[in-house]
Amino acid sequence: MKFINSILNTFYKVANFHSRSQRKELICYILFLIGLGLIASVLDLAGLGLMFDFEKKSRVASYVISDFFFNIFIISLIPLICLSIRRLHDVNLSGVYIGVLIVVDLVLRFQGYTYAPVTKGVNLIIIFALIVLCFKNSYPRDNKYGKYVAPAKTKPKDIIRSDS
Repeated sequence: MKFINSILNTFYKVANFHSRSQRKELICYILFLIGLGLIASVLDLAGLGLMFDFEKKSRVASYVISDFFFNIFIISLIPLICLSIRRLHDVNLSGVYIGVLIVVDLVLRFQGYTYAPVTKGVNLIIIFALIVLCFKNSYPRDNKYGKYVAPAKTKPKDIIRSDS
C-alpha cells in the first residue's frame, strides 16, 4: 500500500471498528500527522516573525494558514484513534485498551491530581504500553475482527559488486 493510499484508507475507514489494520498503515498515518504538525509549527513561527521577517499583512496571512493547519491536525487525531483501535484488533486485542488512558486520566483529574507528577507518569506508562501494542506483529491467523492479510514479500534485488 502506498503512502497516500494508506492515509486515504484511514480517512475512509474512520467509522469502521470491526476490521484490522496493518502496521504500515499506522506508520504512514503517524508520519502524515508529523508532517502536518511541522507545517503548522513553521507557519506559526513565520507569523511571529521568528523565522522570516515578513511585513504585517504577511504575518496575518501566516496566522490564518497556521490556524487552518492546526485545525486540520486536531481533526486528524480522530482517525488516529480509530486506526489505533483497528491496529489493536490486528494484534488480537480489544480496542477498549485505547479508552484505558482516557478513563485513568479522568479518574486522576477528578481525584485532584490534575497537575501532579503521578498523573503524568501514569499517562506516560499507559501511552508507552499502547505504542508497544500498536507496533507488535500481527496475529498470524483469522480472528473475530477479520481475516489475516499476509504482508507482501518482496524479492531481494541482485547486488552488483565492484570486485567481481
